[in-house]
Amino acid sequence: LLLRKENISFTDMAYRKNDVAEISEKVFLRDNHPEPSSLLKYEVNVVENHRQIAKGKIIIEGSLYYSILYMPEHSEESQSCIPVFYRGKTDFTQFFRLPELSAGEISGLVVNYDINSSDIRLKDSVHDIDTENDDDHDDSVDAEGKKYFQLNAEVEIAIHVYRDIERELVTDMYHRTKDLDFSVCSHQISRLRGSGSADASVRDTITLPEDISMAEDNIYAAV
Repeated sequence: LLLRKENISFTDMAYRKNDVAEISEKVFLRDNHPEPSSLLKYEVNVVENHRQIAKGKIIIEGSLYYSILYMPEHSEESQSCIPVFYRGKTDFTQFFRLPELSAGEISGLVVNYDINSSDIRLKDSVHDIDTENDDDHDDSVDAEGKKYFQLNAEVEIAIHVYRDIERELVTDMYHRTKDLDFSVCSHQISRLRGSGSADASVRDTITLPEDISMAEDNIYAAV
């Protein structure tokens, strides 16, 4: 019996894992921003900065960007309070262990991020009291204290690790004296040729609603 064989290469998912990054930070405003009185709106999103595949582990570095719109404290100089926009970020690092894979075996890595929960509250650095939910709290801050925003978020990180596999398949067969009857079947396979990430510049013009004739200033923007 003579066999015709071929070697094929394809990509297989070698490892997958989900982990959660707990992020907690006190956000103190810069000196050029007025003291906050109440929180109006916030948004958060995740951006990956760097990934590294080392011996027996994967290191993911990212940033959680937050956009905050708040009302400032009423001042004697200004009779009308105008909402203030503030934006910042906090960095985080997450480690994943690869007990059975080396960096040379990995042909591709896909990382997905999902914000499970996020919360930003205005607090008092002296009394550490939630000024949003405590109706009896006096908004006046101690001379040595300063109000801040307490950021808490839970980011779920899912990694899919791929490796290339080579297999030998029988594609045909012959016999010198006998007729052969055999069946064949087909299998769909795929091969990952690499993965990467890139930055893209985006520019767009936002049209104002018809009932607004003119906008003097943009006080809030989040992406």
